[in-house]
Amino acid sequence: MVVSIELPRVIYEKVKERGLDIEDLVMYALMNAMQLDPSELAKARLELAGEYLGEAREYIDKGDVVQASEKLYRAVEECVKALAEKFNTPEYREAVKEGGWFTHLLGRAARTLSSRLGERGLLMLGQGI
Repeated sequence: MVVSIELPRVIYEKVKERGLDIEDLVMYALMNAMQLDPSELAKARLELAGEYLGEAREYIDKGDVVQASEKLYRAVEECVKALAEKFNTPEYREAVKEGGWFTHLLGRAARTLSSRLGERGLLMLGQGI
């Protein structure tokens, strides 16, 4: 289950002006404040990916392929972030330092994970992080 929070608009707009993802900022802030292990954050990201996947299915049922593809992209994005966090990649550490993930970091993380784990390793991970 995903829970929503309320933020003052001015803070939300400042985050967007800087090109940051509010969800990433909140998750990293909570992880640091609560001293959570990155693998716990990875599990939370998989939950979020599942939510996006469910939303994509709903959009597919409605015939809205544009919104479905947006949700599918977000699901994949969360999976890449989860794996990067689990395996403590350099891209993950940079995302934490920068306060969130940028597109170039996601692409680099996907390449790092692919080379580190290989196709077989990724298939084995499909059975659970």
